[in-house]
Amino acid sequence: MDKHWFIYIPDELVRKNISVTEVIRIVEEVYRAHGNKDAWLSEPSAQFLKEGKGQITSYKVKGASIPSKGVSGFRIIGNTIVKTERDPWTYRYCYLADPLTARPLAIIDEYYQSALRTGVTGAVALSLLGKKDSRIVGMVGAGNIARHFLEALTHFFSLKEIRVNSRSKVAQKSFCREMSDLLGIPVHPVASPELAVKGADLVVTITDADTILVSTGWLSKGATLCSMGNNQELDPKILNEVDKCFVDDFDFCRAVGDVHAWISKGDLTEAEIAGKVHGTLPEVITRRKRGRENTDEKILAVVQGMASCDLAIACLVYEKLKESEEVQRIAI
Repeated sequence: MDKHWFIYIPDELVRKNISVTEVIRIVEEVYRAHGNKDAWLSEPSAQFLKEGKGQITSYKVKGASIPSKGVSGFRIIGNTIVKTERDPWTYRYCYLADPLTARPLAIIDEYYQSALRTGVTGAVALSLLGKKDSRIVGMVGAGNIARHFLEALTHFFSLKEIRVNSRSKVAQKSFCREMSDLLGIPVHPVASPELAVKGADLVVTITDADTILVSTGWLSKGATLCSMGNNQELDPKILNEVDKCFVDDFDFCRAVGDVHAWISKGDLTEAEIAGKVHGTLPEVITRRKRGRENTDEKILAVVQGMASCDLAIACLVYEKLKESEEVQRIAI
């Protein structure tokens, strides 16, 4: 076999070569590919290597193939349980390979890309399920992902008010000032999750918390709620309150976030939750399942992330930079 270049693309180059509009387009294209059975995830969709005696790191590997994008590969994520000043607390990389030959193509640092993809997928979910005239957003969480989420959301909705609650009041105020200036929309800090949620058309939870942040009775008629955290954020009874529930990938939802918490804490069985899931976002975007059918429906979306979206974004960066002198390369 002839030698070819295997390249490494660092985070600083990734940041310069992807935009919110590009990532929106890619996420929608990947969802369509899944809906048309033209893309698939690894089985299981995620494999975990947890910390143990003498090991303070944990790892997660997620695989996918998207032939229409000319790529297959894996996301490889390593987390340090105890953060040190010297080393970052997490490493995130996409390993890209040719789907026809398995030939290695690139390793791409996806630290920034991961947060951008996560925020965009939440916005895309609400674009598919939310009322088209949604104007008020309620947010619980004020981190980096929330920034990307709001920026992406303004591509779909003409928003007039955003309410934000966060455990850190300093971060909350800073976030609101920054996003108000960036978006030109009033972004208000509020004192509780309840004040953020009640009366909102679109609600999103993006936190590291492991407690109930949104309770039953708070959602307005016609509201769309998107849960995106790694742990529990929602009262399990919300599943019975909403008219429809959608996921991106049920297999991975069983491993992290609200679905995992509801099962592991004994609130609901996997079968009970599966029976409430109306369909997937890929099925909605390809119209294989109906999303919102009227303005009164309360809809829940549980979005935990699909490796195929990350790999497709990484592939875009690779295509832009594979001939660049800025990347590191070795002949293999």
